[in-house]
Amino acid sequence: KDALEHEGEEFLIVQSGKIDFEFNGELHKLAAGDSLYFDGGVQHRLMNPYARVATVLCVFHEAT
Repeated sequence: KDALEHEGEEFLIVQSGKIDFEFNGELHKLAAGDSLYFDGGVQHRLMNPYARVATVLCVFHEAT
C-alpha cells in the first residue's frame, strides 16, 4: 500500500517481531520495544517484509 497522511498525532510501539516504517520517504527499521511518536500529517506507512508476524500497537489523536 502507498504511504498515507491524516490529521493529528500518532504513537506506535512494536510489541513483537520487526517492521519497516516509512516516514516522509525515509525508511526506519524497528524491532520489539521500539516506539515512535510523530505528526500524522506527514506521509507514512508500516510494512512487514519479514517472514515472521509482527504486532504493533498504534494510538491516534486527532486534534479537535
